[in-house]
Amino acid sequence: MSPAVTQQPPRPNSENTPVSFKSRFRRIVRNFTPSWFAITMGTGIIAVLLFKLPYNGTWLYELSIIIFVFDLVLFILFCLISALRYILYPEIWQAMLNHSTESLFLGTCPMSLGILVEMIINVCVPAWGPWAVTLAWTLWWIEVVTSVAVCFYLPFTMMSVHKTDIASVTTLWLLPIVTAVICAATGGMVAGALPNPTHALWTLVVSYILWGIGVPLAIFTLVLYYHRLTIHKLPPPAVISSVFLPLGPLGEGGFGIMKMGEVALRVFPETNTIIPSAGQIVYVFGFLTALLMWGFALAWLAWALASFGRSRSPFNMGWWSIVFATGVFTGSTITLGQEMPSRFFDVLGTIFTVIVVLFWIVASVYTLRGTISGALFFSPALADLPNSEEMSTEMSTEISKLDLASKTAQAINAMGFTELTPIQRKAIPPILAGRDVLGAARTGSGKTLAFLIPVVELLHSLRLKPRNGTGVLIVSPTRELALQMFGVARELTAHHSQTCGIIMGGTNRSAEATKLTTGLNLLVATPGRLFDHLQNMKRFVYKNLRTLTALFSAAQTAKVEDLARVSLRPGPLYINVEEAMEHSTVEGLEQGHIVCPSDLRFRLVFTVLKRHLAKKRKIVVFISSCNCVKYYEELLNYIDLPVLALHRQQKEQRRTANFFSFVTDTEGVLICTDVAARGLDMSAVHWIIQFDAPDEPRSDIHRVGRMARGTIGKGNSVLVLHPSEVGFVQHLTKARVSKNPGRIPPSA
Repeated sequence: MSPAVTQQPPRPNSENTPVSFKSRFRRIVRNFTPSWFAITMGTGIIAVLLFKLPYNGTWLYELSIIIFVFDLVLFILFCLISALRYILYPEIWQAMLNHSTESLFLGTCPMSLGILVEMIINVCVPAWGPWAVTLAWTLWWIEVVTSVAVCFYLPFTMMSVHKTDIASVTTLWLLPIVTAVICAATGGMVAGALPNPTHALWTLVVSYILWGIGVPLAIFTLVLYYHRLTIHKLPPPAVISSVFLPLGPLGEGGFGIMKMGEVALRVFPETNTIIPSAGQIVYVFGFLTALLMWGFALAWLAWALASFGRSRSPFNMGWWSIVFATGVFTGSTITLGQEMPSRFFDVLGTIFTVIVVLFWIVASVYTLRGTISGALFFSPALADLPNSEEMSTEMSTEISKLDLASKTAQAINAMGFTELTPIQRKAIPPILAGRDVLGAARTGSGKTLAFLIPVVELLHSLRLKPRNGTGVLIVSPTRELALQMFGVARELTAHHSQTCGIIMGGTNRSAEATKLTTGLNLLVATPGRLFDHLQNMKRFVYKNLRTLTALFSAAQTAKVEDLARVSLRPGPLYINVEEAMEHSTVEGLEQGHIVCPSDLRFRLVFTVLKRHLAKKRKIVVFISSCNCVKYYEELLNYIDLPVLALHRQQKEQRRTANFFSFVTDTEGVLICTDVAARGLDMSAVHWIIQFDAPDEPRSDIHRVGRMARGTIGKGNSVLVLHPSEVGFVQHLTKARVSKNPGRIPPSA
């Protein structure tokens, strides 16, 4: 199963389910990740650019102050919500630190503080005097401590805890490193405002040290990232905005080294540091270094623009990295213009500023929409908390405890489900949190609802309309299983406005293509037919997706693990409820085995069938080969014991008709091969008879798993063995399958 959820921002909808303010606020607090500080970074750099704009005016100065105050309010608000998050839910702190992606955004907090300190130097110091300088200096030292902690700790965590390879390298790795670069540049601003030469000198020295920490590490990371791009090509569209991040350390690094050189030109002679001309040397070196870094950044800007324009990235919080990275690059451009006797950089800086401001407005509008809808409040680290409130549904067996939309809950109630199975308790919360899941659960454990419930909820939260196209794609290996999944999906979406459909072999391609063009929000497909439509439909666009993949199987074989490696994002959540189970089959199943000679076997099975058909029961008989199924189908129907057959040599339409005829009937007999042993849910089956022994214990598990499904399912099975096959029972015992010897289960 591979649902892919579109990145389109949710639209306001009158069908929205009302949620209490307390519940909504709690969700906001729990899902308030450090990435929100990227907004204050981007907003702060807009205030800086408007203040520094070469062709300035009073109205731009006043506008920069307004944006600065707004940014300050946002920063304080975000700090309060973050503090509330880790105070109320302390377990999230460690989970966030250990998360390979969410933790990287910790660097956005000290960087936001650095931008605010720079604006305090620009605006508050001239207006308020010495105490504003002291405030800026104090805040800068706080920034130094937090920046160094983030810059040292998070890269070391990547080295020691997380499993990485060259394909997983992203420019997000720059975020904790850039904190030192931003802090160094801010230090140059603060040193220039300090009236005490000694204080200014030591602030300058610390700033150079921070620059020496951040810039080389950033260059090393860019080398790795360039290697990753040449080998594994561009990142997917969902994260393509990260290609702008290299502009951050290069742009701010250039601005910082120029600003520090400018301050050194004054402070070094005043404090008799090194030699009288040391300040001039450092100043010239800073300007040349900044010019080189600006040229290096220009190359990354060209590649970023080409990549972003080619991939059509959907909106996400990564767009704010574009605002900040291009903003600091623009700031470096403006500073170069101030040092050069030429208007080239002044004009270029003004053009860049206008573009960045326009993009900031666009990002703000999308962010406001996502904030109102709640779609942006998402913390992937919560999926790693087995006992957190977000995962509390894992500890509860009641479906009513899930925070589901009323329409979904209404559909589940109509289906008659009240309790969650173990795989559902463990899988639904992380899928809802956006985590890729690799799930293993025994046959009949409720895997279908384990992924259908969360994907229907995700579709509902995205407010997808048929015109938006497919939001969820479910891939099924067989037609019968696809039809079954489609039936469950149709029941779950009965009260939703979203549409669902199915495409599979044996049906009319043109009719399917028409339905796809009209729009199916949830699509169930078999692989062959899906590939056929992908090849032949020009409008089947799937590049603008943010993928969320869940792969469920009754057994985690080597093939399943290989498939997971190529289809799931790095670091999927592995859920295996089998490891904690005493038996490999469901609890409500009573099993037995009978040793019977070959010449008496058919008489035994015929007697059982006649006796239980008289009680109006449903029975499934597994036989080893297609020819044997055809033989016994003709024989039993001839002697007036009506049966249906299911085997691979049947035409697909007849096979499907026989299966659904048996499923919908309240009584009857189905004789089949192992084609019916996987994935099919045969409701209200009372008996499963294994006329021929399976080849391996796993096949036995799949056969008996056709009944007693879910939390309240009951059923009986009997395995008929030839005397020479008695040793097979030992293999079943090793596979944690227990069968009562020598008798049919008494409850039958």
